[in-house]
Amino acid sequence: MNHEPIAHTERREFLGSAARTAAIVAGATLLGPSLVRAAAPLQYKDIYRPKILNLPGGLKAGDDIQVLNYALTLEDLESDLYIQAVQRLTMGGTNKLGKQIPGLGVNDMEPDVKYLKIFAEVEAEHRDFLRGSLNSLFHGIAVSPYKYDFGIETKSREEVLDLVLTAEALGTAAYLGAVPYLKTRLFITAAAAIQGTEARHTATLTLVQNQLFGGSKPSSPLASDNHGIDMPMDPDAVLAKVSPYIVR
Repeated sequence: MNHEPIAHTERREFLGSAARTAAIVAGATLLGPSLVRAAAPLQYKDIYRPKILNLPGGLKAGDDIQVLNYALTLEDLESDLYIQAVQRLTMGGTNKLGKQIPGLGVNDMEPDVKYLKIFAEVEAEHRDFLRGSLNSLFHGIAVSPYKYDFGIETKSREEVLDLVLTAEALGTAAYLGAVPYLKTRLFITAAAAIQGTEARHTATLTLVQNQLFGGSKPSSPLASDNHGIDMPMDPDAVLAKVSPYIVR
């Protein structure tokens, strides 16, 4: 099922072409307190950056791979969050930590469940696209996935939607903040394509939140927010937001 305007093959071409070029040359507190916290916040300098030779023109392929691993870290978190959110809203399940998530029994036809299920597929595609493309360059170059504790098993229906919406808005800001770190045009194109998807998810979930809960919480994106201009967020600021939910 393809819910995105950018085909999978196109996205793979964006990243795959630049990856082949590099190979030739080389030869967040976001959502409230968490039950399990990392010993220290993850920082951008902690994201894996391979030591490989410069690209033509003095561009460092390792820098771009670090940005893509940063994006992969966020996409992996979002993908796992969607799984847990759908479990909580519907019939329940078990997260990767083995923790039971009781279900709220919300019908699949309700807009929050409907869109969370669709967007869960898309976020998983983003995650797999980034990981597969990185590992096609050099095996094992993609960062390994973490496990996550969002405390979702105690959240209400409204709180679950608010949690996912906040994460999507953060993802939009994260991609905008990461673009200046990229050196390769093909990587920039791929990042911009995914960023547009994150923004559409944010807009859709905002409408669903307002529909279900009466707009009691003014939600972004609103036309009046910063004159309608999305604001970027620096990678370290983003990682500080998500780190409390990463189990290492």
